[in-house]
Amino acid sequence: MAPTRNSGLIDFVQFQCEMSKVAEQLLAPHVSEAIARFSSKPAEPFRVDVPFVTDQKPALTREERFSADAFSGFIEINETIERLQDIQVYIRRFPFSNTRITRERYLRMHVEAYFHELYILRERLLSYGKRMTRAYRSGPSKEPARIAGQRLEALVTNRMAVMVATRNHHVHKSRFDEAHLRNLGAIELIARNSPDPIWKPYLNQQYQIVRIHWKKWAMGMNEAVELLLDEYFRILYPVLFESPAKLRLRSGRAT
Repeated sequence: MAPTRNSGLIDFVQFQCEMSKVAEQLLAPHVSEAIARFSSKPAEPFRVDVPFVTDQKPALTREERFSADAFSGFIEINETIERLQDIQVYIRRFPFSNTRITRERYLRMHVEAYFHELYILRERLLSYGKRMTRAYRSGPSKEPARIAGQRLEALVTNRMAVMVATRNHHVHKSRFDEAHLRNLGAIELIARNSPDPIWKPYLNQQYQIVRIHWKKWAMGMNEAVELLLDEYFRILYPVLFESPAKLRLRSGRAT
């Protein structure tokens, strides 16, 4: 994830860097093995069984499987955040001039997609926090992990309640609607069918107003998401990491 302007994503970036190092340590032997295999048999396809993405996972120890799961879950969260930031860029530009795609439908599609990705982010944050903290439900880290799990659930639930409620309303009751977008769609329809020359410049003016509104909205939403993420990973970091690039060992029987 690339921080937005004036971002304070310190704890998220730290977590991202350390988790990347954990994955690098886990993956490096498999890459080295694949390179050696390819060098001796160049006719064979070059393939690496990545522990956190392949269905046929190589033999891993209990802690390696946990590292793979921790990184895999973080990738899912990071992908969703990247999509939210991508949508902010899409809203700023309309690349489909001289096509049947109207500017109103283009904006509406990305606003709806944004709410959908917010819901996915909420579910992934809740799931990841539960899985990671429950992994330490025995041993000396039991109580700090339990408290961290409660804090993470409360943080995500409370901060994202209003955002997700808006999304749930438009999914379960009606399609997402908003007066500015609805009016823009009406003006586009009139401009497309009217011979009167006043409508096209009026449409362009209204589109600029609506686009600026949603551009600022997406920027503000992403800044709020960044604040949430920084606090979330500030809570989770000491639960997972014993030291930089080293996940905390868990107690309990091997699985």
